[in-house]
Amino acid sequence: MYIIKNAYKSIVRAKGRNILIFILVFLIAVSACVALSVRNSAEAAKETAYNALSITAQISTNRQSIMGGGSFDRDSMMNKLSQSLTLDEMNYYAKSEFVDNFYYSMSAGLNVPEDFSIYETSSSGGFGGMMGGGMMGGGRNSADLTVIGYSSHDAMTSFINGENVIYEGTVFDQESTDGSCVISYELAVLNDLVVGDTITVLNPSKEDQTYTLTVCGIFQNETTDSYSNTIFTTYASLDAIVEDTERNAEEITNDRGTTTSTALRASTSGTYVFYDVDRYEGFCADVESMGLDMEVYTVSSADLNQYEKSVVPLESLSKFTMIFFIVVLLIGGCILVIFNMFTVRERKYEIGVLAAIGMKKGKVALQFLTEAFLVTLVAIVIGTGVGAAASQPVGDYLLQEQVASVETTTQNTNQNFGGGFQGMGNNRFQGMGNMGRPGAAEDVEYLDSLNATTDLTVLLSLMGISILLTLIASSVGMISVLRYEPLKILSER
Repeated sequence: MYIIKNAYKSIVRAKGRNILIFILVFLIAVSACVALSVRNSAEAAKETAYNALSITAQISTNRQSIMGGGSFDRDSMMNKLSQSLTLDEMNYYAKSEFVDNFYYSMSAGLNVPEDFSIYETSSSGGFGGMMGGGMMGGGRNSADLTVIGYSSHDAMTSFINGENVIYEGTVFDQESTDGSCVISYELAVLNDLVVGDTITVLNPSKEDQTYTLTVCGIFQNETTDSYSNTIFTTYASLDAIVEDTERNAEEITNDRGTTTSTALRASTSGTYVFYDVDRYEGFCADVESMGLDMEVYTVSSADLNQYEKSVVPLESLSKFTMIFFIVVLLIGGCILVIFNMFTVRERKYEIGVLAAIGMKKGKVALQFLTEAFLVTLVAIVIGTGVGAAASQPVGDYLLQEQVASVETTTQNTNQNFGGGFQGMGNNRFQGMGNMGRPGAAEDVEYLDSLNATTDLTVLLSLMGISILLTLIASSVGMISVLRYEPLKILSER
């Protein structure tokens, strides 16, 4: 108790010196509190987003493995690259215990009669607007329309996420096989179509093969025209068209002697759904044990890739605040040590007097330690309060700066590539959400908010900092106390 009282009196006597120490430690406390709160909140936001992540994945050809396998057998390589899983094989792997849901879709290109108008989209390189079916000429692609058939409504992710919305009518029954479909608002306007009307579609390779689809709904997308020439229907309806073209297929030999079939070519894509990342990772291991050739195929998740890209600003913010925290401690600690070196010189005579009147060196050192701790503790407590209040606005500002920095870098890179950059900055994957949208790029939605709270972890960390700074600030003084001899100090005085 005597040491505490004496330390208090010493602090009061030397107000100026201790105010300087208080200000320095206060600034360190505020900076450390903000840095730790923002960093912990960034890590917590990443963890929360990770745990809440619902994963969809596809099994696709492992092009990297095939082309980098060291084999120079062109025929073998091309054969492997052309392989794809059949629907039966996809369903087989869907039986894995880790799969929570499985759906699939089929995509095919179909033509329309000459009197049917299609919409020239901005992605097709035109000016956009109305073009008659017979006037398109060379402007048309190999197929006029993209028809996508879904196994269930769960597969219609562009509607689930709100990208497309039913404007009139309703979506088809997922079990229907009668050719019910939903068409774009653009196609409906250009051809005066309403719910209940029919559309005739043609096999591009054999246009005398015609099929009828019935409009049950019209959808609209207010942000892009990439879906304008897309028709959605059930998998069963589109599959019936494909099978009919296969049954009635003809072999055609061109001038070069190459033989092709008039059967409609369609691509089938299966999507596996997992409730969390652990189940996705379990599936990746499980399919190999089920017989999937990992040298030819790979399991990939656009959702996981999207998550990794979306947390880039948070990761940058976390690293920045950690570096800032370490720098603050190092600089603050060095300043405190230098400051106390001069303080000890000023108090050298006081040390000698205290030792001369009988106070042991250990108690003198403890008094120095107590003084430093009391000043540091008060500064840490007040600094923590100020830092806690400043953490949220500072955290929001820093995160917005990180997001803006990443977006600027991405835009500059995209411009350098002439708008066609497909790296980490742009999530250009052809998943279920953008099937039928050639070249469509989905912008990354960065995690741009966090709850920068000063929690128990931060408080405990700051208490540890308080003790650390006390030891740093007092280390020079304690060493000097133990080194000095009282009589020598007094004689020098």
